[in-house]
Amino acid sequence: MKIRFTAYAIALWLAFGNAATAFAQLPAGWTDIDISGTACSPAGSATYTSTNGAFTVNGGGRILSGTSDKLNFCYQTYTGDFTLIARNTSNDGYSGIMVRESLAPEAREQFVCTFPFTSGSMSPVWAKARLTVSGSAIINSGPTLVYPYLMIQRAGDCFYSFCSSGTSSDTVDWLPLPKQYMPGLASTVYVGLSVSSSGTGALATAVFDDVSIQPLSSGSTVPGTVSQSWIGNTFANGDAYKEMQNTVTGMYVDPDGTCYTNTLGQELARAWGVYKSGTTVGYLPGFVGYGGAAITSASNCPYLYLAQEVVISATTGTNYYYGVSRFNKSTLTPAPFQGSLSISNSNMMSFGLKPGNNTLNCPGNVWGLACNSTANTVYASDTINGQIRLIDMTTMSTTGTWTLTSGYQPYGLCWDPTDSLLWVIVENTADHTREIWAYNSSGVKQDAFTITMAANAKPVSMALYINRLYIADNGPDQNVKVYMLNKLYTAPYYAPYFWITYGSGSFSANPHGAVGTWLLNGLNCVGVDGSNNIYVACNGRGPDLNEDGKFHNYGYGGTLECYNDRTLSWRMQGLQWFDVVNIDPGDETSAYGNATHYSMNWANTAPGSEWAAVGNTLNFWKYPNDFRYYWATNTNFPTMQMIRIQGQKFLTINSTFDLNIYRFDTSSDGEVAIPCADFNTRSGTSGIRTGTYGLSIWADTSLNGLEETVERSYFGNFDLSSVNGSYIDSDGTLWVVSGTTIVIRQYPCTLVPSWAPKVPHYTCPPLTSTTLANLPATPAPYNDHIQYFSGSGECNRLVYDASTQTMYVLGFSKTFPNISPFKDHGAGTVVICYKNWGTTKDFAWECPLPVTLTGSVQTTFAVEAMAGAGKYLFVQFLQGEQTLVISKETGDIIGSIFPDRAILGSLGWVDFSHGISAFQRANGEYIITLEDDVYGKTVMYRWTGAP
Repeated sequence: MKIRFTAYAIALWLAFGNAATAFAQLPAGWTDIDISGTACSPAGSATYTSTNGAFTVNGGGRILSGTSDKLNFCYQTYTGDFTLIARNTSNDGYSGIMVRESLAPEAREQFVCTFPFTSGSMSPVWAKARLTVSGSAIINSGPTLVYPYLMIQRAGDCFYSFCSSGTSSDTVDWLPLPKQYMPGLASTVYVGLSVSSSGTGALATAVFDDVSIQPLSSGSTVPGTVSQSWIGNTFANGDAYKEMQNTVTGMYVDPDGTCYTNTLGQELARAWGVYKSGTTVGYLPGFVGYGGAAITSASNCPYLYLAQEVVISATTGTNYYYGVSRFNKSTLTPAPFQGSLSISNSNMMSFGLKPGNNTLNCPGNVWGLACNSTANTVYASDTINGQIRLIDMTTMSTTGTWTLTSGYQPYGLCWDPTDSLLWVIVENTADHTREIWAYNSSGVKQDAFTITMAANAKPVSMALYINRLYIADNGPDQNVKVYMLNKLYTAPYYAPYFWITYGSGSFSANPHGAVGTWLLNGLNCVGVDGSNNIYVACNGRGPDLNEDGKFHNYGYGGTLECYNDRTLSWRMQGLQWFDVVNIDPGDETSAYGNATHYSMNWANTAPGSEWAAVGNTLNFWKYPNDFRYYWATNTNFPTMQMIRIQGQKFLTINSTFDLNIYRFDTSSDGEVAIPCADFNTRSGTSGIRTGTYGLSIWADTSLNGLEETVERSYFGNFDLSSVNGSYIDSDGTLWVVSGTTIVIRQYPCTLVPSWAPKVPHYTCPPLTSTTLANLPATPAPYNDHIQYFSGSGECNRLVYDASTQTMYVLGFSKTFPNISPFKDHGAGTVVICYKNWGTTKDFAWECPLPVTLTGSVQTTFAVEAMAGAGKYLFVQFLQGEQTLVISKETGDIIGSIFPDRAILGSLGWVDFSHGISAFQRANGEYIITLEDDVYGKTVMYRWTGAP
């Protein structure tokens, strides 16, 4: 990663140049101390040499490894975001650059260090951090380098660390080390150089030169100006962990309106969030494995109780447990108890191994929790065992179980303190219909109070306000129903005439799929506070819609809404981690994600202000076989592309084995994307795919959005293992690179039927197991340098310009091979361009990518994706901190785009084949969007002034 900073060769402070002696006192602002709980012996020291700008630091003590430090620290204080760089030119101890929150031995800190040099100049580089006061050190090893440069960048509460063996700080290629997050970090910190001898009883000495500290800058090197923003999440702006979660699968609301949430399948290292008045006010720190589907507490209860799944690896294998964890509500820290399962950043009362000991089997989850603080009891749905467990709130021990009627499983729970009833959502395991049962405090089912809803209703969550039971219905109604509870009556009654049902499915609105007040889509949770404000969490699909025994709570981006009766008080939005919002090629004011339509106002310039969600493109009830509902079943993570074929708008969803295409018809379906074609390479039966082994193609010639047997064609088995590298050009032609044979396959497209609306229909040239007729092998230099490696193909990504018949291919060649440890972690090391692809396929240029293939750290610094727009290709690195810009005409690298403070503090990886998209607006501005697999948003760069 190449980052250019100005004035690195200039002294940090003007006082540097005024030093007259070879060994002088430290420059103004610098201080040297020993940090230790007890005095270091021998004591350390530091000096500065003005003639070469070198710091010589001596230190005893020990390397950072435990809960406190013994070391020598030569430092300055610095306020705000910064970049710290130094080169280590000599070292016989453990030395490096360090940032500390305080000078206390147990302080939080970030440390990039080297070991005693071998062969006079070589050392491994490690990144170490203490994330909590008196916490244990987190250690990550990096590459072995010669006279290494070290760098730490601070962006808010995030630290980004790098190392390099370059020759100057202005030209080095930086290799990333794992980033760390320290919430609530002090604005002013201690920044400098550290040395220890690891407790040898002697002093260690290290020499540093080219030391600099500067305000943080993106360092983008492309001509013109790059502004940085995001799409799809209410918050980002460098505030890591303030983002709305990917989705919410469990929710408890305190009387004061504080929302505590739980989440399954959260890529962000925060399965549990805390929200109030439309903003993030806290989170529970970290998790191991997964979060869960339920959370509960009570107004007078000091604890939060959370359903959780954990993954524990041991020598005997990996085990997946499920159970209930406990946290302190006021401090959001773990509340230990005797007998808890020992896991990092949490503690759990284990219910046992998940069925089948795997992550995806949904009945292993605790799907409901409720607190009865009077009886000091937490009720938990042990779904797979058909039981409700009673847990002592203090000891966390099981005090009893209530077994449901055979053939039923418990899901959501709600405790009614007025009538001393536990309300339980139950599901019939045979037909998957649901009812709501009531149990008294002794565990006796109260048959007279059973709530039977419509046959197609799908109650998923409940909340209680006085005598009003709110029920989130994820069935076709897509609304919140209210039942009045009163023992004066023989049963609860549903009172739409007295208390109106809240909301409707967004696909019931006009237009279908519209985003608006009380237009709900995929209900997961409902909650209510002490003022009868209603809270609803949706994710575009709700839990387990297809009832196939696996959880599907990933959804397509969460929304958390608060209503005061009919009025929307606030709404927060999140985005699924694999989503890359694309600008519509035919309408620059419109953009699409996997399941959301956004309007774009380019006049807005504040980061994150350009977009507004206007449509939901999913309608399960009309199109139940929509692939987007089934991706979790197939453990496929789809990414999308927005395309125009002969002017008609299409959405494509690209996963490992399937390419699914959707059309739009506003007159009949409004915002909803209608399934209309697919290109499927999957073998056997999986999800809704039931074809024979090999390639099959579907075109919805009946225009009803539903697959019919006669509409699918089968083409048998041949070497096409995935469609990861697919690309659809402006003519609709599908180009696929895949498999171990170095071949680019071309599938012509015809829009059918002859009347509008039309659907893409792809034809497959004749194929046999040995002949690939009309599918030309990729020309030189690729086919001259075939380098098969563990089944990985050489041509992995492509961009094709149909108007000029120019092909751009990203992959590996003999000169730029796919070698360990880079193997299987990247899409290529070289981009090659061919002109006249439709005829002579003339080689035009090749562009080697600036990738270093040494050091284990490179497994996270591979090239992952490529997109094209206007005069440029945009090549994206896996770790997200570099977007390379290449001239389409010459193959020259014109520069790189790097994130700045607007997003740097909250930027994840780009780890999918279509993880980058590019578009050129009519005014010449380039819009580049990136997947952010951690923080639930799409990163957006706005590049103006491009040559």
